[in-house]
Amino acid sequence: MKKSISYLLLLVAGLYFMACNKTVVNFGKENLTDDPNIIYLDSFVIKLATYQLDSFATASDSLFKVGRQSDSLLGVFRAQSWFPLGRPATNPLSGCANCSFDSLVFRMHFTGSAYGDTTAPFRLDLHRLTQPISTTTGWKGYNVSTFAYDPAPLASTTLTDLRPSANLPVSIRMPDNLGLEFFNMLKRNADTMSNQDKFARYFYGLVLSGDDAGNKAVYYFGPNDSTKRTVRLYYRLNASIPEQQYLDFTLQPASSQFYSFGYDKSGTTLAAFLPKKKQSLPSGLTGNKVFLHASSGLFPRISLPDVFALKELYPYIKVVKASLEITPPAASYGQSSFYALPPGLGLYPINSNNEVGSGLGTANGSLQNGSLIIDYLYHKNTRYTYDLTTYINTLLSQGRGAQQDFLLLPLSSAYENRLILDAAGQQLSVKLKLYVLGL
Repeated sequence: MKKSISYLLLLVAGLYFMACNKTVVNFGKENLTDDPNIIYLDSFVIKLATYQLDSFATASDSLFKVGRQSDSLLGVFRAQSWFPLGRPATNPLSGCANCSFDSLVFRMHFTGSAYGDTTAPFRLDLHRLTQPISTTTGWKGYNVSTFAYDPAPLASTTLTDLRPSANLPVSIRMPDNLGLEFFNMLKRNADTMSNQDKFARYFYGLVLSGDDAGNKAVYYFGPNDSTKRTVRLYYRLNASIPEQQYLDFTLQPASSQFYSFGYDKSGTTLAAFLPKKKQSLPSGLTGNKVFLHASSGLFPRISLPDVFALKELYPYIKVVKASLEITPPAASYGQSSFYALPPGLGLYPINSNNEVGSGLGTANGSLQNGSLIIDYLYHKNTRYTYDLTTYINTLLSQGRGAQQDFLLLPLSSAYENRLILDAAGQQLSVKLKLYVLGL
């Protein structure tokens, strides 16, 4: 609901007399320490909402995200990874009379990133697809994409020591009968193994799932390296001294690999969202909190509705410095929870048509990342900070038509991003600070 200009003028005037103080400031090289004309303002109305994407692309991300995690605020979150399989690049088994089958093993590496309780055992299932993943040019997998697969796992394993440790190898022994099937086709150099199109019609691919009720985390596996993520067929070359050999079935095409997510928000304030619908919900509908959870397509939306009233009240105002501080509640991260704060978040303008612009940059042209500071001792000074000086001055010079909201977006998908912000009362997590001239 739009506020009248007179109301905004009264509001800002009230803020000026009740909450604005002249302060001693120091802006680096500019000696403004004793300038009595600089006024500090921080009592602005800030409106927070959670913005939900309808869907988002997850193809070609180079990561396998797998698991199940239950969060009292976000609900139950599930992740599966889907990928087609390519035939071996070469076939040393063709016509090999002295070769014998050993085993078939799915191999990948744990990246060290996880989301949730990593102390619990983790059940990992490998299923065979019964429907091909699309390889149409331009096709992308999305978080809501799925394909049919055999509900009975092709192979399973339970992982018990996946504490954060990069490049930890993970192997799943696959059925010997499938391995022998591959082995015999390679020995006789069957068309299925010499032609990728025929192989793709024979073997549609695999899906990794970790939806066991006992699982308490989502794990990230990768990277996209053919030597670290393959289906490997081991065989023996029988000679006077037997030799173990292997050949690899790799992910192919890599562009068709993707991960998907399932959500159950029942029993949480986020149940107010309609599934698969792009929408913003004000914090009042989500328990006076707003949420960032990248894998759920949820992002905090920040509105600064009263800033332009300064221009209407003071036509010659000049903002010397403007910063936006975001302070996560202490109980939402660190030792009191299973969750770490995202190390970097970008601040992106979003207009009334939900079109997202370029992220706010620094003086040298790089993206602002919030310059996260964590107060490990008291948790009172943990914050992300963004420089809004250019934005605020542009808004004041160009008028209300330049006003936009902001989205907090992650700068990497290599780790899970979860951020909870308070949106009401004395614990409001977002504050705008202005140092101004011309009042």
